[in-house]
Amino acid sequence: MRFTVADLTKYTVQIGDVAGDWARKGYVGADVLLTDAKGDIYELSGAKVTARIIGAGANESAAMPLAARGIILRSDNSVDYKYRFIAEYPQVAYDIEKIEITATAWVMGPDGSLREEKVSKTVAKAESAPVTQAAWLGVDRRKDLRTADGTLRETRAVWIHSYYIRWWLSAAKAKLTVEKIADMGGNVMYPNVFQGHAYIKSEFIPSFASVSKDVDTFDVLIKEAHARGMEVHPVVGCMEGGLKSAGKDSLLGLHPEWIVRDQDDKPISEGVSYISDVHRPEFRAYLIRFIADVAKRCPVDGIHLDYNRTMQFCRCQKCRDEYRAKYGGDLQKDASAQK
Repeated sequence: MRFTVADLTKYTVQIGDVAGDWARKGYVGADVLLTDAKGDIYELSGAKVTARIIGAGANESAAMPLAARGIILRSDNSVDYKYRFIAEYPQVAYDIEKIEITATAWVMGPDGSLREEKVSKTVAKAESAPVTQAAWLGVDRRKDLRTADGTLRETRAVWIHSYYIRWWLSAAKAKLTVEKIADMGGNVMYPNVFQGHAYIKSEFIPSFASVSKDVDTFDVLIKEAHARGMEVHPVVGCMEGGLKSAGKDSLLGLHPEWIVRDQDDKPISEGVSYISDVHRPEFRAYLIRFIADVAKRCPVDGIHLDYNRTMQFCRCQKCRDEYRAKYGGDLQKDASAQK
């Protein structure tokens, strides 16, 4: 393993923590660490690591390679990303008494020579408490989701893309969506409410005919989520103008003058959607009106703005004329020079 920031004039390689659940069918894990001349510690994710689980009898052992896993460990005050080695092993007929870890790492020092470093560590069951695999991998989630003042201890957000999860079709689908996210352990929901079409009731943004008009499915979604302690942060795809095939059922179908266009005045699209021209003040006012209406009318916990970028240069005649009047330059020529 070669580092560009470690001081390798002097270093040590060692096995750090060794973990297991000590079950007859379970897992074994380990850290492999390098400490450099400054005392800084690095994880050797490229090491070759092998484990042996050992019982009391002469023939009671099994060996297996361990694979590196990138994990996120959380505490009350910090989030730490690190690499840990882990392997699951098949059912054995004996009680495990010891875990032996062997690791080989390759370190290139400042002289350019590559050194092979081998280290090992053995841990006995009597001196190592069982650790669940979920805890070792950082996926053992805490049950107390909020502090005493109601603040979320950690965010486990699920993005609900309306192209794939159609919660907006009925109250039953909205309730089922919340139920499934609760089963996943989520505590924050990001439902798409605008992608050139509104997926909620709106008096001035076009929505699909399949969006329920008799029951406010977004209201159902919010109430069901709040009842389970989840926050709801609707997602607004700012510059998304709607599917090209949607016609007047999309924002840019209703206002084609807001479509980003090339120098020949032909619409520019992003995938299957047209793009809104953020330069148009009328479009910006329209979008802000929609966002303000969601914030005022719906008891949401926040609003997430997606696609909040220009995405493409608009080179239509109107934009070229405005650019020349304001800056005295040629928009097509100046934009091309930016590539």
